[in-house]
Amino acid sequence: MKTKEFNALVKGANQELNGTFKSPFVICNLLNKASKGDFSKVANCENLTKDNLSKVAKVVKTLHNNRYAFDVCVLPKCFGKLGTFIIVPEMQFELANILCGDIVTYKNKELCINEKNQVGIFRPISLTITSVFNAFAKVAKVQISENEKASKEIEKASKKANKEYENAKKCIIKDYNNGMFGESILAEKLANLRTKYGK
Repeated sequence: MKTKEFNALVKGANQELNGTFKSPFVICNLLNKASKGDFSKVANCENLTKDNLSKVAKVVKTLHNNRYAFDVCVLPKCFGKLGTFIIVPEMQFELANILCGDIVTYKNKELCINEKNQVGIFRPISLTITSVFNAFAKVAKVQISENEKASKEIEKASKKANKEYENAKKCIIKDYNNGMFGESILAEKLANLRTKYGK
């Protein structure tokens, strides 16, 4: 084999490796295998653990209905860069007259509109296993934070409703004790109050 021929093979092999190991789909496949502890085709991995990775995978799995936890459907995309997967924007804001998929420069930052018409700083995910994993983790963390916020709002509304219920009940009983109506009206008012507040 001649040097020129070998150099051409090396160049072609590099392109093949980059196309394979820098594919988000291959990286997701590796993450899914690792989260299940499937290191069977990797040498010297007998003692590797997957405890934390599998717990993160369970959380990520709740974000979609597909078969495997680490699925690219979870990752935000920037349509202006041919569907490039991007990191969840650090900041989001609105700019007038920008369409989904547009990329614009604003205050020296490259911005992208994603499929939800959110504007954010465009930062492609670096195609390494840790970067892709961290992108999944960030999406999950945003969802967890939103769930916590929603739970707090529900709890706050529930406490407010309970307080209103107790105050209304006290007023009805006070009116009854002051002789404003009899027992049948008392029972009716309390029943209506329970119905109103789902008690």
